[in-house]
Amino acid sequence: MQRKEERGKRKTHGIALLRATACFALFSLLFAHAPAALALKSDKDQPADIQSRELDADERTEIAIYQGSVRYAQGSRHIEADRLKVKSHDDEVETVHAWGRPLTLRIRPERSREDAHATAERLEHHAADDVTEFFDAVTLRHRPDNRDDDVRATADRMIYRAGDDTVELHGRVILQRGGDVLSGGYAFYDLQADRVRVRGGPHTEARVYAVIQPRKKSVEPKP
Repeated sequence: MQRKEERGKRKTHGIALLRATACFALFSLLFAHAPAALALKSDKDQPADIQSRELDADERTEIAIYQGSVRYAQGSRHIEADRLKVKSHDDEVETVHAWGRPLTLRIRPERSREDAHATAERLEHHAADDVTEFFDAVTLRHRPDNRDDDVRATADRMIYRAGDDTVELHGRVILQRGGDVLSGGYAFYDLQADRVRVRGGPHTEARVYAVIQPRKKSVEPKP
């Protein structure tokens, strides 16, 4: 009886370990090429090209508001939005706010040959802390090098802290690559420490769900 219980415990532990490994693998595939700065390091040294239908700039407050089919380009970083607000101080950008239905962001992650694509309804970037937040109907799609399928993420809110190299996903969190799916209410990934933490949410009844497809074994050619 005791041996049967021990086998049951080992089986339960094995399933938990498998799910944890799958969670880590999905996060690694999604963010392995994401920063050093969710974009090329050289982007910040490139000139910014902004186009819009309207511009309202106040030199006293150092606030510039661009409206109407706004297009922002700086190096590999491209933003398309309905409205863009830039707050500066002494000619240095402090904050950037963007709105759209949705707004789109296209970037080239460091060490990657493929662009990453993100959408949201609102974006905030705080230069002092180097933090970028995405709000409402957030999606992120990227195809890692040497992969045949995209890795996709959706959430209600995403926070990227470049200084700490951490990513947080909040709300209805879903990560997907091929047939593998991970869902929960909160996810945290430390890019430097390779550490992932996932929690359930109200829509998942406070549980984490993982669907893991069996891997096809490679067949060795016969000599």
